[in-house]
Amino acid sequence: MQKIKTTTDTLQIQSFEYGDLDLELTLKFNPVGLTWQYDLKNNDTGEIYAQNKGLSVNAPSLINKNLDFVLILIDESGAGINAVDSSEMSERINLYISDKTEFKEAMRAIYATI
Repeated sequence: MQKIKTTTDTLQIQSFEYGDLDLELTLKFNPVGLTWQYDLKNNDTGEIYAQNKGLSVNAPSLINKNLDFVLILIDESGAGINAVDSSEMSERINLYISDKTEFKEAMRAIYATI
């Protein structure tokens, strides 16, 4: 799992590498719904993986896409709640990208203990 560098800015645009992919992420805070949304595209091919897709804490995004990875918004405080303000990004809430197979295996291991 790789942490994606974020700030508290309500609009963030960045490029980063994950494996052999060069990705562009646009992260946006919606102050009406108090949610984070994102666009994600492949800089090499121009393929758009997501547009205005919402993020929720502990819910893997892109899990239903034919991609090798997912994005996961994690509440580092342990409370497991979504953002109530944009200032919580990179403080209480952080965004990660993870290999889909590793993510699924981790979830299976967690549910096996329940």
